[in-house]
Order: sequence, then C-alpha cells, then structure tokens
Amino acid sequence: MKKIFLINSLLFAFCLLNYSQNIEEMYFHKNSMYMGIKKITYTYNSKWKTVYFYNKQGLLERQINCFKNSKRADYHFEHTLTDTTFTIKEREDKEHEESYRICRYLYDKNGNCIKMEVFSSNKLDIPFVVSESFIYNDDNLLLEYKHNASINWKYKYFYNNKKQKIKKIEFDDDFEENAITTVFEYNNKGIIIKEDMLYEGYNLYADGKYIFPYNQSKPMRIVYLYEDIDKHGNWKKSYYLTEKGKVFRSKRKIGYW
Repeated sequence: MKKIFLINSLLFAFCLLNYSQNIEEMYFHKNSMYMGIKKITYTYNSKWKTVYFYNKQGLLERQINCFKNSKRADYHFEHTLTDTTFTIKEREDKEHEESYRICRYLYDKNGNCIKMEVFSSNKLDIPFVVSESFIYNDDNLLLEYKHNASINWKYKYFYNNKKQKIKKIEFDDDFEENAITTVFEYNNKGIIIKEDMLYEGYNLYADGKYIFPYNQSKPMRIVYLYEDIDKHGNWKKSYYLTEKGKVFRSKRKIGYW
C-alpha cells in the first residue's frame, strides 16, 4: 500500500501557503513516505491551490502555489543523498540561483534522523533552524525532538500497540502552557481519517469563511476529517468538523508512477 501523510504545521493548517511545504519533517526517516507518488494537487476552500511533483524515489522536486489560478510561488528542490546525510537545496524559482536555502539531515544506522539544520544562502556557516535531541524507541518510532528557531519548540509522540501514532504534542519549550495537542483516529484498515487539534495558550482567529473551528470555545479546537479514500489508502477530500456538521476544507488529486 502506498501511503502519504502530510504533516500540518501551525502555519500550513491555517492556509498560509505562500511558503514551501514543510520539508524539514518530511525526511525525518530516510525512507521517503512518498514513494510511488508522482504528483499531488491540493485545492483549498480559500481558493489556494498547491501542486507537488515527486521523482520515482519519492523526493519532492517542485512545488507550485497558486491563488485563484494565478501563480504566486514556484519552488525547486535538488537532493544529495549519502549513507548518513541528506541535503536539500531549495530555491523559489530558477531565475534566482543566488537565493536559496539548504536543509541538511544526519541519520543513524537505522535511517533515523538525529539532527536537521537549515541554512540560508547568505549565511551558510550558521544554521537558522536546528532540530536535535531526537529520541526513538526500540521499534525506531520517533518519541520526541527539539526544534530550535525563532521559538524553541518541543515535540512528543505517542503510539498504540499497532505502532500507530495516536497523539502528538508540540509546545513552546519556554512556555509549556502554549501547546498544540493532536489526536489521530484510524479506520479498520489503519488509515488516518481524523485529526483532532486542541490549541492551548493561543489567541487564534478563525474567520468562519475559510477556517472553521469545532466551536468558538477556549482553548480552540480544530478537527479535520479525511474521506474518499483511494485504493492506495490516500484520502481525496478533507473537511472541518464543527458542532453543526462538516464543512469542506480541501480536495486533492494524486497521480502515481
């Protein structure tokens, strides 16, 4: 079964699609989860559209962001892979070769990431983002790590006896009361069909036009439903779940090699 899982950062979840996909977390495990995927097109209720292009090794090569069918960004990715390192060069378009960023991963013998650094083209000696302090269990499942950028975040993961991720907690390492807790729900085939996210310590704005919380209570809760599963186990439509029912969020079209 070919499965893909898009990791939702806070910015991505709120449709701020003027930046590239969160490639930092895509490659925490050396074996890409996108193997077999050729192209994914996301269409959102906010009129944004994002198209991802992958090579046969499952690596992201290009990303195009559009708003109302007008192209707003075009990202290109180049990859260098060795036994213990993986480097990605990202630039917004081919006309600006001098401006780019570098993501560099270091892996252990099991293919698990033990450090990730992000550099900008104007300062290649000092990273502006570092993920480190990775902890895995005996099954090579990620338990926690630290993400140091403008805000220092810590991530913790919890699993059931089927080795399925059932909960993720991300919080400000300096202010633990600022936390995002996500609970995952699966169907009987082991496919994620629901993400229930609770934002504690945040004053988030949900406009009721493109972003629909479960309710307006505090802390804010946002629930995603994934439906219309294809034969490879990948969803084609997503919805917000509210107290009054489902609201359309996005659809995606997936092309396979």
